[in-house]
Amino acid sequence: IEAKNMLSFVKDKLPKNDYKNLENLFVDVSTNKKEKPVLTEKSSYGGKLQDITFSIIDSLGVYNPDCIPIAIYERMSKDQTIALGLSVIKYTIAGMNYMIDCEDEVLRSIISKLISKIYRPTVLSLTDAVRLGFAVGEKVWIYDKCKIVEIDEDGEKEVIFDDYLWQLEKIKFMYPGSVRIRIDDKGNFLGITQEDRNGFNSVKINSKKLVLYSHNMEYGNWFGNARLSNIYPVWYWSLVLTHFMLKYYERKGQPLTLVKAPPGTRTDNNNAKVDNLTHALKIGQAASSNSVVGLPMEFAKDGSGKELWSFEYIKDDQRGEMFIQVLDFMDSRKLRGLFIPDKMGLASDGSPHSASGSSAGDSLDVFIMTEQALANDIEYVFNTQVIPDLMKYNFNDDKIVEASLKIEKLDYNKKLLMKDVLLRMIMLSAGSIRKGNIPRTLPSLKKIAEILDLPMDKFDDIFKEFKNMVPPPIKINPDNIGGKVSPTIDKKIKEDNNNANRGTARKERTTRERSVREKKR
Repeated sequence: IEAKNMLSFVKDKLPKNDYKNLENLFVDVSTNKKEKPVLTEKSSYGGKLQDITFSIIDSLGVYNPDCIPIAIYERMSKDQTIALGLSVIKYTIAGMNYMIDCEDEVLRSIISKLISKIYRPTVLSLTDAVRLGFAVGEKVWIYDKCKIVEIDEDGEKEVIFDDYLWQLEKIKFMYPGSVRIRIDDKGNFLGITQEDRNGFNSVKINSKKLVLYSHNMEYGNWFGNARLSNIYPVWYWSLVLTHFMLKYYERKGQPLTLVKAPPGTRTDNNNAKVDNLTHALKIGQAASSNSVVGLPMEFAKDGSGKELWSFEYIKDDQRGEMFIQVLDFMDSRKLRGLFIPDKMGLASDGSPHSASGSSAGDSLDVFIMTEQALANDIEYVFNTQVIPDLMKYNFNDDKIVEASLKIEKLDYNKKLLMKDVLLRMIMLSAGSIRKGNIPRTLPSLKKIAEILDLPMDKFDDIFKEFKNMVPPPIKINPDNIGGKVSPTIDKKIKEDNNNANRGTARKERTTRERSVREKKR
């Protein structure tokens, strides 16, 4: 309306062309006006945690809605196959290198120093969420001195920071069975309530003082989803089957005895008449108790010479192997439920893994993908719940720049490639520099060294002697003026080159001499 009033006011006072341009300007502004987003959060997650009255959820918190108790997960973790799978998952992540990415070198060094104190125990505790569904810890702060010393280009120690900082002494992770989660009416996380063993005393901790990782969270279920829930049926029936297998071996461990006796009676040692079958049972019992067995020598009266008394063990039906096969099958299902392929590292015929695209390679790729997804979750926890607090409590807003933790990619083939590139760079660059030709562009030695976890000061030592290198003096023979010029190297320089050649690999010397001969041609 204001735009229309202004246009009507200046319509008769401006030239026709100027008025038309002004009218188009107002039309463009009014039509290109951006629509504002709706800021009100109206929906809730509608998941398992919101089946209780919201006032109770906010004040007291809710228990884990998982139908399998934490105590059962603890028992499952003692299973040998499950324990192996969990260890592979946890220690693979904990063993991966990490780095802090930040444009400010001083801030990067500070954050790296502060994170290094808590990184490994924190990662091991966070990955425990794979087993129990979630992991929650309290940030415990201390105000202490932080001194950072680095090595400069000249190999000298340089103090780049020396002052007091707020530091994380530890992140105290709590037993999941003692934790209740508090949420608002929309399902957003507010904090936790922790109870003691007796359930009387409780402590409330708000979300700002917590680190929470919910594994595979769905529909606002901050308790996450434990991978052990996938394999509970297999674990349960493997226990039952193991029980039946042990009973079978207990019964079949001592083979049954068969004693054959003729009908009739006989006189025992006390001159009492005893039925032959009763006497045969006593013989069988003696054999089961590892006693000496004696059989009467009686033959058939038809003259055939057949013995009427005999003793033998009944052969087993060999069903024990059947139990072993079924238990092996269940063990493979346990590993698959943990997202670990049971044939990881082995081809279908049991041969070792090769990178030729076989089924073993596919299984390894599946495992790497799941581990990389878990590593990305760990990165997200550090970058959203740990590093921002270290920045906020220690530096002013105008000094803060973006910093993030990055865990290396779990790709062994890439490492091998980077190692090969590094070796090629050292070989070719050293030869070029030795000839006085400095390469214009090279892959970053520093980045490659960080990926391969190599100390950078070694690279500085390798190339330091070439920084101020002076080309050898060249003497021109006057007889060669107008033709080819043959440089003559001083005797001292020639001796130095010969001494250097003695410490050079034969293959490298041969290649270098061949290139020199080709240049002379």
